[in-house]
Amino acid sequence: MSSGGRAGELAGVDGCREGWLVVRAPLAEGPPRAALLADIADLLLAPEAPALTAIDMPIGLPDAGARPCDRQARRLLGPGRGSSVFPAPIRPMLEARSQAEASAIGRRIDGRGLPVQAWNLMPRIRVLDALLAQDPALAARLREAHPELIFRLWAGRPLGWAKRRPEGRAERLALVEARWPGAWARSRAGLPRGGWADDDLLDAFACLHAAQRLHAGTATVLGGETDGCGRVMEICA
Repeated sequence: MSSGGRAGELAGVDGCREGWLVVRAPLAEGPPRAALLADIADLLLAPEAPALTAIDMPIGLPDAGARPCDRQARRLLGPGRGSSVFPAPIRPMLEARSQAEASAIGRRIDGRGLPVQAWNLMPRIRVLDALLAQDPALAARLREAHPELIFRLWAGRPLGWAKRRPEGRAERLALVEARWPGAWARSRAGLPRGGWADDDLLDAFACLHAAQRLHAGTATVLGGETDGCGRVMEICA
């Protein structure tokens, strides 16, 4: 299936308990709309796929060692928020059947294991990697983003609270509401109950903001090296 993309839309995506939370908006000014998808291919490989999608999920994976973009993102976020940037797995870990096996591979290759948070992302990382292998043209319109870094740059200052705290949600929601008045409440009301959380929706809005910045040429892009499969190792915000 072709992944030509539709020129009129951008999208932000965050993984959630029941799949993928997507917020998409027209390139011209218009209200965003949200959807919960079980299969990300239904967005990325569809004839009406967005022209550009920013997704909170590692894409480029090193054969060994840490990604420079992850180290740079942690430094920018600082001690309070830097831990939200989980170390990306190395590519040989994609073949692992358990966290223990992935950690053993990591320790054998470069002396580090894989945290449980990063292991929990592995099924989604494999899905994206397979889609990019299936349709290499997809790489031109799928970019890795990180919501905490996006919110940090969007606010112009370090945020004071973790995103799951009520105060943290209020900080992030204020940014979304200022950019798209009323869109949060409309999106939240229109989504099915369960399978996602409020912070997932906020993160998807953050990724949409990054997609808009990428399209406008104003985004901050960390890293940029390519991995052994030609995937770009970067974080955009």
